[in-house]
Amino acid sequence: MPVKLLSAIVLTYYLFFHLSVSAFAAEENTESSLSGSLGAEVWYAGWYAQGGLEALGIKLDYEINPSALWGYSSTFAYRQNDNIITSLILDYFTTELEEGIQTQTDTLDKSETDLYRYIRGGFTQRLFGTNYLHLSMMQSTFNGMLTLNKGGETFGNVDGTRWLVNSRWTKADVLLLSDLGGNAVSGFGYRYLSYRKPLAFIDFQGTEQEDESCINVIQADTVLSGRIDDTTIKGHSLVIGVWDKSYIGMPTYGRYFLDCLFYIGSVDVESRQDIMKGKIAMGAEGSFGGKLVYRFTRRAGLSMRLGFRVLYNRVAIAEKTGQDRRRDIWTGIQALDMWYGPFFAANLYF
Repeated sequence: MPVKLLSAIVLTYYLFFHLSVSAFAAEENTESSLSGSLGAEVWYAGWYAQGGLEALGIKLDYEINPSALWGYSSTFAYRQNDNIITSLILDYFTTELEEGIQTQTDTLDKSETDLYRYIRGGFTQRLFGTNYLHLSMMQSTFNGMLTLNKGGETFGNVDGTRWLVNSRWTKADVLLLSDLGGNAVSGFGYRYLSYRKPLAFIDFQGTEQEDESCINVIQADTVLSGRIDDTTIKGHSLVIGVWDKSYIGMPTYGRYFLDCLFYIGSVDVESRQDIMKGKIAMGAEGSFGGKLVYRFTRRAGLSMRLGFRVLYNRVAIAEKTGQDRRRDIWTGIQALDMWYGPFFAANLYF
């Protein structure tokens, strides 16, 4: 993340923290206390990750079977007069993902497992009234294999060729949230997203046409060449969404929960040979399900959630790079990543 962005986040957090805590402390009969929670979760997640351009018959794919991700979470909160002023969240997931490739014995050995790790930290600061500032940062890594499933002749390789992959994802959010009443908050903000993974760059002939919606689309005709290169994608997006309050470290007692987030923004794509700037990217995240809560005392209890989670991110770019006698020459990429699956989580709060 850029140093200026990180500095701005820290400064913003400090100013809001100082002002809001001072305001609450100024009230008479202020009672301060600490609270928190400890939890565990299992997420049976599948990862669909794809590159290349399927419209041209080229498919670069991660073949990964659904696997159980084991996670742990903790929250710590500072309260004044039973109101949560500041909360801290830490989440950690790890698993060995099984590739969808069978050996002759129809079993998977250690060399055919991929390692995935995910860690997230979040700070939430109550502002004046029922508004909150939420800062979060996530980092995940994937170490495994990439398989060329279709269109290998474009790269001078046979279908089934595999590459080692060391992929890293970084995501940071700055959100302004408002209490909707009950168990939910809504809001908007800014997202910084950066990740690195192998992508297929395809050079092709095509024409730009206007469809029925008056949107320019590119009609691809002939593949000229292709290359697979380690690629860095960095983007800045506008975020809008609705979350259960447990997302920002506050216990909730309803029977159902819903988190829903959408983002759209601009990304820069860079590899050893290609640089594409100011391109559009979009994505969505969400989870929903049911919840049971057993309260031992006014603050202590046990919360159990059963639900389904989806994370989706897509970048599709075509940039004109030249022209021959008949048609324009374009360079195109496509990166699609989707994590999905059911999960069960239990949290002991105190």
